[in-house]
Amino acid sequence: MLKIHAVQTHLYWRDPSANLIHLGERLDAMEAEERTFGVQGLTHLVLLPEMFSTGFSMDPEGVASRWRRTDAVLLWMQKRAKEGGYYLGGSLMMRKGSRFYNMFVLWSPAGQVQTYEKRHLFGLAGEDQKYSKGSRRLVWSVGDFRICPQICYDLRFPVWSRNDLNYDVLVYVANWPSIRIAAWNALLLARAIENQAYVVGVNRIGVDGLSTAYPGSSQMIDPWGTVLAHAGPSDHLISAVIDRNTIEDVRQRLPFLKDADTFRVVKRS
Repeated sequence: MLKIHAVQTHLYWRDPSANLIHLGERLDAMEAEERTFGVQGLTHLVLLPEMFSTGFSMDPEGVASRWRRTDAVLLWMQKRAKEGGYYLGGSLMMRKGSRFYNMFVLWSPAGQVQTYEKRHLFGLAGEDQKYSKGSRRLVWSVGDFRICPQICYDLRFPVWSRNDLNYDVLVYVANWPSIRIAAWNALLLARAIENQAYVVGVNRIGVDGLSTAYPGSSQMIDPWGTVLAHAGPSDHLISAVIDRNTIEDVRQRLPFLKDADTFRVVKRS
């Protein structure tokens, strides 16, 4: 089985050092309360929001992480995952060469790292002017489960999440604002039902440096569309244990995925 933990909290604006201290305290509290880390047969996945070290900023110069082994944020993630005995993931503004990406980074307890580059860049905020888009839909193995990572605005594009990849869990890390939270709630539920998979949405709270407010509403939904855990607008940790029996049951009793249309994703410039 897999236990997923979503860390919903405020973020310090463009201040990686302050965010690592703050999130470290949140992880310390989680580890102190959680008694099953290291228990054989139960894998843990801990998720942080989108751009968790900076907030959703369109000015990456000077605060973006760099894709190298000595980067402070990457080292912090690797250390927390190893010492905590869990997978740790979230998105970062990341510099690779001369380009910037909104990158989902996942570290395993064994020190392995996997990355996903956000495909759909939020043009209303100018994200497409500052960051390069990704081109690959991915599935990662986390214990015995297959995880499909996506980031915030990707949620609005169902083709990108269509479950022709045979994943078990669809994950969205986000900075989704209060003004559009109804869409967040509706689309997360739709993605779980249409893909017959667990869906996890991890949002932030608080107000950022541009006066944009975020309401939380992080949640975990099962393949039937049942909300297993939901956070309100406060600093909160939600958790849920997922199992393969539920996935197999819904897909056997309602074999809708086999009737889905075939398609291919065409790369757009």
